[in-house]
Amino acid sequence: MERWDGKFGTGNLNAHFCMERAIHLAHQHGMGCSVLRNTNHWMRAGTYGWQAAEAGCIGICWTNTMPNTPPWGSKEKKVGNNPLVMAVPRAEGHIVLDFAMSQFSYGQLESYSTKGEVGARLNIGHGEPRVRK
Repeated sequence: MERWDGKFGTGNLNAHFCMERAIHLAHQHGMGCSVLRNTNHWMRAGTYGWQAAEAGCIGICWTNTMPNTPPWGSKEKKVGNNPLVMAVPRAEGHIVLDFAMSQFSYGQLESYSTKGEVGARLNIGHGEPRVRK
């Protein structure tokens, strides 16, 4: 196991580096674990699961976040999005699960909101938007 301090650097570069270290350790010892602290947003979490699977390793990645999501029925942000990734390499095609606590991507909501398109862009189910402007 290795622990790394990201020194509040670029999150995706820190996360890529730490996954490379975990892969190296796994190839060397049968299992690798790399822990990262003091970093910034790692962008699309599934990237690091794919990185592990492409190297022939099972990947499990997660992070915690500050409260940025309201629990169901609330308007107050009380729950962190806390993404989790699980990846399994397979000859028939890798399985990579990338999920989080929120129903929608916070970044996409911000982007749509800025354009005034939130209701129209999140038209889910039977034509009824689930997020209102």
